[in-house]
Amino acid sequence: FERHGAMVLKLGDFSAFKANFDDKATNIRSISKTLNLGLDTFVFIDDSAVECALVRENLPEVWTIHLTGDPSGFPEILDRTSAFPVSRITTEDISRTDSYKNLNVVSSGLERTTDINTFLRNLNPIALIEPISDDTVDRISQLIGKTNQFKLNTSNFSPADIRERSDDILAIRLKDRLQDYGIVVVVVTHSDQVKSSLNILNWVMSCRVFSRRLEFLTYELLSERAAAKQLDRITLQYTKSPRNKLIGELLFQLGFERQKQKNMYAIRPSKSKANMPTHFINKTGIWHTNH
Repeated sequence: FERHGAMVLKLGDFSAFKANFDDKATNIRSISKTLNLGLDTFVFIDDSAVECALVRENLPEVWTIHLTGDPSGFPEILDRTSAFPVSRITTEDISRTDSYKNLNVVSSGLERTTDINTFLRNLNPIALIEPISDDTVDRISQLIGKTNQFKLNTSNFSPADIRERSDDILAIRLKDRLQDYGIVVVVVTHSDQVKSSLNILNWVMSCRVFSRRLEFLTYELLSERAAAKQLDRITLQYTKSPRNKLIGELLFQLGFERQKQKNMYAIRPSKSKANMPTHFINKTGIWHTNH
């Protein structure tokens, strides 16, 4: 990759690179942990039937593609699988490789440090509330549709839906001294004046920022919206799946309580365990502003 003049892909095009004597399944697990991605988002491609069988047996979640026959036909095999469908490329798509590299930098720093709060603050993070516009609707819809791990339920919203609900959507973009991560948090809400409730229809966050505590900032901003609309409660529907288990613990940390209705949770913001804006800013080093 570094010295062969005919290489189309360069080493810098890879988010993670493994060249060792470990088996393929072990390396895929390691990359999954490094990039904070579920195994069901990986595609393993190999011309060895043995390697493919090993990955299929040990990592059934991974989409394994066996390349057979003349190598000149390999591109056609990959095209037929439609493993990488792309309808429209967003700004975040273009910068994703660099974003995952920086994720590795942050993850390594968190593993080494004993003062996580200072480390996060020294990244100089800034969270910006993004307006709904022609430049952002595709990314917002894409993030809701593609997110699996941090996602309340299966509700998705098209770009047309996003435009129609523009006043009820919170989109947060994260920047720090490493890079601009783009829009990484989206919350779709609905105000129910009759029940005095701010209903969260869905809440998603990119796996690239799981360690950055944006979930607490997001809740603070939602609490501010509820107060501005004179709504007493925040409610949501959390449908647990094998992919989004971590949200259950987060809801408890924020102070949400399970309701009688199936999968429903609610909270009165004034009683939240996380409703401490000043402490939050000092603790996490995140500032927010309208943009």
